[in-house]
Amino acid sequence: MKYTLTSILLLLVLQINAQNNQINSVDVEKYIGTNQLVCGKIFSTRYLRDTKQGVMFLNMGGSYPNQHVAGVTWYKQYKQNFTYRPDKKLKNKNICMEGYIETYRGRPQIFIFNESQIKIIVQNYLYALLITSELKIAALNQEQNHQQIL
Repeated sequence: MKYTLTSILLLLVLQINAQNNQINSVDVEKYIGTNQLVCGKIFSTRYLRDTKQGVMFLNMGGSYPNQHVAGVTWYKQYKQNFTYRPDKKLKNKNICMEGYIETYRGRPQIFIFNESQIKIIVQNYLYALLITSELKIAALNQEQNHQQIL
């Protein structure tokens, strides 16, 4: 029973990922010119607040200049579209960012205009699902055993 539940949950997660066009940041160069949900760790960030637009970089898959892809926003212009400072909150986090993949000076980037383009990945969510499911099954089994005794 435990293996069946694990298999079902794994298939569900894989199906959800496939439906979202989710790709790993390592593979981003294969998808230039398309809209994708790109996932990976933000290794470094940079906010150039002294520039006219206040450009902000979220470097995914490695620190600059070795990033797989950069999430770019003109923070001064789009600040009202965020409830947090992306460079502060997202550094060292696993996230997915959604948008059109293009290149600048040969490097992939995605422009971010709104925080809805960013999803923070909760660590060990599959493990949490498995534990929760196992606890529910154990509780049901315990309840059934209790009813049999009565």
